[in-house]
Amino acid sequence: MGVDGIIVGVVVAVAIGVMAYKRAHVSNAGSRACTRVRCCAQRYIDRPEHLVSAKCRSLPPLPRLWSGGTPGGATGTGGGGEGAATAAAAEGGDAGAAGAGEVVCRVLKLLRTAVMLKLKNKKEQLEQDYSALYPMSTAVQAEGAVMPSENFEQVEQRFLHNLVRMLKKANYTPLTKEELEFALADEYLLTVPLQSDWNKLESSMLDRFLKIDKYAPKINYPYCNKFLVFHRGFIIDKTSGVLFREKLDVFINRILDILGKPFCSSGKAREPLELECNEDPSLPTYTIDRVRLQNSLLPEFWKKSTVQEPAFKEVFTLCKPTPDSQTTKALLLKGFASPLNAHGIFLHSFCNIPMADLELVFPEQKIGIKPLDLVTLTIGIVFSVIGLLREVFYDNGPGLSALLIGGGALLVQTIFSYLKNMLKYQNIVNSYLNVKRPASNKAALSHLLDCVEQQEVKEVIIGWSVLNSYGALTLQEFQNKCDALLKALAPPDNKTPLSFEAPDSLNKLQKFGVLTQSNVWPYPYMTPHLYEVEAILHKYINSHT
Repeated sequence: MGVDGIIVGVVVAVAIGVMAYKRAHVSNAGSRACTRVRCCAQRYIDRPEHLVSAKCRSLPPLPRLWSGGTPGGATGTGGGGEGAATAAAAEGGDAGAAGAGEVVCRVLKLLRTAVMLKLKNKKEQLEQDYSALYPMSTAVQAEGAVMPSENFEQVEQRFLHNLVRMLKKANYTPLTKEELEFALADEYLLTVPLQSDWNKLESSMLDRFLKIDKYAPKINYPYCNKFLVFHRGFIIDKTSGVLFREKLDVFINRILDILGKPFCSSGKAREPLELECNEDPSLPTYTIDRVRLQNSLLPEFWKKSTVQEPAFKEVFTLCKPTPDSQTTKALLLKGFASPLNAHGIFLHSFCNIPMADLELVFPEQKIGIKPLDLVTLTIGIVFSVIGLLREVFYDNGPGLSALLIGGGALLVQTIFSYLKNMLKYQNIVNSYLNVKRPASNKAALSHLLDCVEQQEVKEVIIGWSVLNSYGALTLQEFQNKCDALLKALAPPDNKTPLSFEAPDSLNKLQKFGVLTQSNVWPYPYMTPHLYEVEAILHKYINSHT
């Protein structure tokens, strides 16, 4: 029994030493990890369109734009038009204001129609291309959606090119290598170890795209040739509760940190680093801290605690699984005809994804075994082997039963831990991820196109309304007025800086013909008279229908 005790003690000491060594290396690497995200101002307008239009209609008008109650007052020939406008203003200013207010409403609707017409061809091309790349169609249906003069490779590249442009218009940005490292450096609500089988994803399609597309150099994270991730907006995700199991993990990890100190490299403590997510240095920024239980001095097991994680407000993903992937096999099990479309591209749209739980959006996932469970499994096997060896080579001693029971208990505990992780993952997918994944494939594409349309419409409406209300402006004045309007549109509890894309809005207004050059220096930007704008937009719409 003394020999058994020595063997068991050595095994346990080695196991704890290995755990401490791994923990020491993780902690040493983690000291260089970022604990704060510096985000740029939000560029997209997430307020409903009817609220934006209502706020724009409430802007104070310029007197020159309200002087006439009828189009004749603005577009009539000779001096009669001006006289009629003056008389109308003198006799009934309220009636003129009411009539011009109705014209403002009509102009806002015409601007929306003009934007929709501008995007119509691009939307139709994207939808037509995706009908050939829809993963749930059969091979025959996919072949029928391709033009005779084209092949699938051309359709794929055109679809990817147009899709990325639409994502950019909707103010999505590609995931960066630094953001991915920040996400994988810690865990938040998802404590189940997940592994993605990247060999089950096609890479040739994205390899071609990344080589020829000028937007591709910004996409530099690992496996970007197999899986594209775009995101927009940052929010703060908080979870409060007793968090007993999490605190117990922290307590165990601290013990391992103490045991692993001899393995740590010496050096001074490093200051927390910031992850820069600001593409435009001229934009205002704000920071979101990653708050963990490790930040407290001692884990208070029975008190309520709060953890905090930066989260992506919206995430858009794209991948092309191979025919032998789990995703393709799952479609076959659902009863889809075979053979399926071998060129199928999967699209997913997510919302409010914590950065530390970004693995949830990865495809082809498998549940792994935690290091602690692996060590427990090893100790259980050693105990069982020692017990069997005693039975074979020695007389049955009093320690045999204890060794067998202990080894069996550890094995059973490891199996139950693995099953618990599987159940936890399924619960997360069913109750957590399904809520955060509102759309997939065609629905995800429709959601993206709606986002683009809404973004473009609101940019044009806000830009024109500011010019209509304040007259000739410089670019900086125009930017400031639009930013102030965005701030007035934001919810009362909003703490995120907002920034309007002034040059993009002016460019759209110029294409519609409702932006003119001012003759007064240094105010280059202004809009024509109200009724002239209505006539110009009618002409633009008629020429594009």
